[in-house]
Amino acid sequence: MSKTPTAMIAGFTAKERDYIRSELDMYFSTLPSVAEGFQIKTWRGGPHAGKPKIPQAAEGLLDRGIMRLDLTGRLPMLFFTDAGLDALRTMMADARLADPKKFAHVRQELGIDPAPGGAAAESSLDRDAIEAAAWIDSGMPDAKVGYGPDAPKLTPDQLQEFAPASYARAPTPAPASRRARK
Repeated sequence: MSKTPTAMIAGFTAKERDYIRSELDMYFSTLPSVAEGFQIKTWRGGPHAGKPKIPQAAEGLLDRGIMRLDLTGRLPMLFFTDAGLDALRTMMADARLADPKKFAHVRQELGIDPAPGGAAAESSLDRDAIEAAAWIDSGMPDAKVGYGPDAPKLTPDQLQEFAPASYARAPTPAPASRRARK
């Protein structure tokens, strides 16, 4: 009796979907990004020392051109190709293949779901850091940029661009259960 053929759903086999979900799931309270790619381990010893250790599930993705291997950085990385991004978009859009709540960050990155409150509301930079970045962008040398009350102030145009709404998170109200206890 032969083995059951691997079903291709949304362009991926079951093992490939598991591999992709595990790589894009929260890792030590950090939500990974599709654009950052998947980090690949390297062989530490033996005849393959220093070469990338490609996971079995990723080999099929590389063979079919869904992902590409990048060896230019310090660590080898896997990145989705254009065809791979289309297949990933299809996979993430199907709630049976990827939990929409768990992978909301990926769905937003791929343009499936809109970002809550707009992208500008998500920035957590403080005012001093934004002022310093604006001055560095305008050509001021890093050594001259200061923080706090001694820092150079923004021009009127920069003040408009860096209004608090563009960098501060809106305060979220406490849940009703917490408000009722007070």
